[in-house]
Amino acid sequence: MSIKTEKGEQFCFVNDEGTVIYTTEENLRMWKFITSLAREMTGEELNPEVVLVDFEDAAHISIRECFPNASIHAHIHANSHLRLAFSKTDSEEGKWLHAFLGLSLLHPDSVCDGFLTLMEFKDTTWPSAFTEFADYVTDTYASDCARYPPELWAAPPGSGPRTTNAAESFHRHFNDQFRGAHPNIHHLTESLLDIQAGTYIKINSIDRKVAARCDPQVKERQERAKVMYGQFMNGEREMYSYLKIMGFMFKKK
Repeated sequence: MSIKTEKGEQFCFVNDEGTVIYTTEENLRMWKFITSLAREMTGEELNPEVVLVDFEDAAHISIRECFPNASIHAHIHANSHLRLAFSKTDSEEGKWLHAFLGLSLLHPDSVCDGFLTLMEFKDTTWPSAFTEFADYVTDTYASDCARYPPELWAAPPGSGPRTTNAAESFHRHFNDQFRGAHPNIHHLTESLLDIQAGTYIKINSIDRKVAARCDPQVKERQERAKVMYGQFMNGEREMYSYLKIMGFMFKKK
């Protein structure tokens, strides 16, 4: 049995007992294996302070059970159904939609005010799809009783990671090593050994306290975002202006 999402993503894996759906139970098994492996190799308990994940309920439940003291952070991406509208940056509708991305760069307590500000700038003559989108944001992200409340995904600009791009990049790189779903065992082993060697190099760099190189453009954008947030907090920049700038600055390319 094969289970896929609308995007064709596979959320199951195969073991000796057959195909197992990637559920909360399987997430728990994975985390328990990782924690036991960490305990065996380091003699210490794995106790992360922050876990970056996507908006997957099964992942959230398993993380809360395994790491009750950890904070879960997620990242909002541009809705694929609104990709065309997001690309029209010169239209008022496009600017308004981009401003929604700026909500993720507010303190969680300010998200509700930011959302209400956005609704004040919504033109009543726009198609009903925009109202439906706003309702979806309210029910899913913006309200205190939302499925994914603001404290899960909203935070002021900082220098720490905010996305799961590193993991997604690893998955893409790993998938690129193979031409089919069932690669030759020798090819698979060789690829895993190459990844292991690269991982050891990174770990040794950390042990030697070698500073990681940061993309100058990313660093400049982070610093600019901090300045903008400071202006917003000091009353030098209004909410809607801040949201529009942040939305365009951190939009998905």
